[in-house]
Amino acid sequence: MGGEEQEIDFNLLILMSEILYKFRDWNNQNHKKIITNLEIFFPSREKLNDPDDLNLPIPFKLTLNESWTFEKLKDVLWRDPTQDEIKNKINEIKADKEWMKKTIHSEFDQLMKDMKIGIFSTSKQWALENKLMRTHYWANHHWFCIWFNGPILLTQIKFHFSWREVYWPVKYSNIIPELEIIDLRLFWKDRDRFEEYWLNRFFLKYEDREYEDEYRFLVLENENKKLTVIWETISEIIFWLRMLEIDKRDIIKKITNHWIDVSFKQIISSNWELKIKNYLE
Repeated sequence: MGGEEQEIDFNLLILMSEILYKFRDWNNQNHKKIITNLEIFFPSREKLNDPDDLNLPIPFKLTLNESWTFEKLKDVLWRDPTQDEIKNKINEIKADKEWMKKTIHSEFDQLMKDMKIGIFSTSKQWALENKLMRTHYWANHHWFCIWFNGPILLTQIKFHFSWREVYWPVKYSNIIPELEIIDLRLFWKDRDRFEEYWLNRFFLKYEDREYEDEYRFLVLENENKKLTVIWETISEIIFWLRMLEIDKRDIIKKITNHWIDVSFKQIISSNWELKIKNYLE
């Protein structure tokens, strides 16, 4: 997770899904920039649409010990605490779980601010393969889908953000990893390990979002930053069922002006089934 230079792990490039999808709304000026400016955006967690994303509740259990309490009291007293003071403080904290919960959340919020994480989300699954995703995008007249070349996208993210990236498929579970109160020491003793723990959490969503089949990129210390990608990153544009013809022509014009070999597909409805075909103006 450090900023030192590394070599690309080509094994990971091979294992990574070659096709990654991103659904965009041509009526949204920010979404348009992926075509007009070849620009992808890494928003902070505060700007995500899902309020639970990167903000799941923190379960914890009490495992206080004397060494942790000693360090905390020493910071407050400016001297080494006595054995009685340590025992009294442990009992005090055990009796005040609300204080403990506030402490955990306060430290975590500060850590999140310090890490300045930017997020770029894609999907490994095309909407036609999933009824819930189809329903989500069905009625919108401006939706289109970008088919990214996964390895090319990943390589650019690595180089642009100086290797401060983490990428992995999102896991879906209603069981959230537990944080022991003793781990608060890691803020002072081993911050990298604590960051690693929370990064694992950043790839977790509740089971009811499993239909998204998300593949997520995180960049550290780069929240709300932009990345301009090369045209070869985009392999295909897929127009959604009800997308307006004027929007389709606009997208095709902007792409063909760059003489880039991008194919265009159209979703159609045939005998109550959704199918995909080559798009012809």
